[in-house]
Amino acid sequence: MKALMIVTYWSFEDALIQSYTLPYVRLIKKHLGTDTNIILITFDRNPHTEQEVEIEPGITNYKFRLYNFGWKAIMEVLAALRQMRKLITTRNVFQLHGWCATGNGIAWVLSRKTGLPLIADSFEPNAEPMVETGTWKSGSIAFRIQFWLEKKTAQHATQLIAISPYMQDYMEKKYGVTRKIKYIKPACVDLELFSANKKHIGTLVNELQLQDKIICVYAGKIGGFYLEQELFDFFAVAEKKWGDKFRVVLLTSHEKSFVDNYATKAGFSVDKMIIRFVKHHEVPDYLGLGDFAIGPYKPVPSRLTCSPIKDGEFWALGLPIIITKGISNDTELIVKSKCGAVIESFTVSGYLTALDQIEVLLLDTSVADRCVQLARDYRDFGIADKIYSEIYAPRSNEQQ
Repeated sequence: MKALMIVTYWSFEDALIQSYTLPYVRLIKKHLGTDTNIILITFDRNPHTEQEVEIEPGITNYKFRLYNFGWKAIMEVLAALRQMRKLITTRNVFQLHGWCATGNGIAWVLSRKTGLPLIADSFEPNAEPMVETGTWKSGSIAFRIQFWLEKKTAQHATQLIAISPYMQDYMEKKYGVTRKIKYIKPACVDLELFSANKKHIGTLVNELQLQDKIICVYAGKIGGFYLEQELFDFFAVAEKKWGDKFRVVLLTSHEKSFVDNYATKAGFSVDKMIIRFVKHHEVPDYLGLGDFAIGPYKPVPSRLTCSPIKDGEFWALGLPIIITKGISNDTELIVKSKCGAVIESFTVSGYLTALDQIEVLLLDTSVADRCVQLARDYRDFGIADKIYSEIYAPRSNEQQ
């Protein structure tokens, strides 16, 4: 029995594993054949009694401890690397498959130490976005280590799977690497889970008293890569435009008091917000309450290289999106397909212009169909399935 080692730097319970990574892992397993297992590496903050747990037949999760960047984190990663090298030997690992910037960096170190080939998946930068959004300082140790690992991954990975078509230009300009990126795999979405039959579920509309309201939905964090006060300033402008008809459904793990502080500062009525933290399978029901969605991504230069999973989920539900400038190719797709509006400036007039455009789209009976088609064209898991088939199916065929 052989094994493929997939390396991430997230907690197993994190949504980035549960809703973003695991669906791809299952696709990969499908193409590997029955005589190859998958070892999924995660880093978890909470103490665990079992370091290795079977997720499902042929896929196990191997956990290490996660710390914020610092000496503890560095020492834990070094210890994890030693343990992973032992696993590579004892489990007959034939290839490494990294995930996103940090996971790819760790996998690159393993690749150099063991000679195993590396597939760098969800290939995107993390060092510069962290500086651009104010999380790290330029020239800090964290930035220098992460940027160096990104460059080494770009130079040495057997295959690069980028999440944005703009990653080719970024890699050439920032890392000085001119090789061709063969695969582009945006953040794909389960089109059955996020579908039109989740729109305006009557029992939920009645429970939350949302009849005859104009509803904006958002699911995610506040701060970091996402807008903070600007998001609530936008809500305040929408409330002034639509009055008591306007509502916000906000799915987030932040405490209500944290959210209310931003709303109060913006002059937005806290009673116009419905704040929930729900399980992943319930997310479509709540997002489906919306008439439109907002993608409040900080429009920093490196965001051209990202691929927000929420945009695909909004589209699959038939929701037009108000988005910021320069977000992957999503911003231009929204404009070209008339599936939303762009916030051109963080001013009252900038917000109002976008809201006026959305108001027109809400009267367009075909906008939902256009949004769903965008999801089918640019976020279907078939895109990922084709890529993994090209990479792994030849090996599976050789084994048969």
